[in-house]
Amino acid sequence: MNRDDLVSPAYRAILKAAHEQKPGWGKYGKDSAVIVAKFASRIGAATILDFGCGTGTLARALPGCDVREYDPGIPGKDGVPVAADLVVATDVMEHIEPDRLDATLRFIRQLARKGAFLIIATSLSRETLPDGRNAHLIVKAVPWWRNRMIQHGFLIDREEIRKGLYLWCR
Repeated sequence: MNRDDLVSPAYRAILKAAHEQKPGWGKYGKDSAVIVAKFASRIGAATILDFGCGTGTLARALPGCDVREYDPGIPGKDGVPVAADLVVATDVMEHIEPDRLDATLRFIRQLARKGAFLIIATSLSRETLPDGRNAHLIVKAVPWWRNRMIQHGFLIDREEIRKGLYLWCR
């Protein structure tokens, strides 16, 4: 897998600009730290990949954990990610370019050795991208996301609907 399979060069530039123009963009990973730590413990995950890590607040909220980071809009974190026991993608899937969603889900499934935890927004964002589009490029209902995950080989352990869809997968 090369990085253009996950994100087009044009969209990567848009994401980079969004991170530069909106300093708070990508700062909410820490909000899921307790949930991530509990799931990691339950499945015996020694390594965590924060897929779409933003500013890296999840890693900072999990001191002592081996958290690797990937974000296509942040130089230095934009290389092709490597496998981990647990892949975490919170507020990420809805930002994927629609024509790259299937490749991204397949790749996340390959990367996740023991499990994946995802939070997926199912409504429009209050944010816009620097090019004027809504920041959520894919807005679909819960059943659509659930079916898409299953199609890509994810086994859903648990599902909750809060401010979006929360999925604990194997």
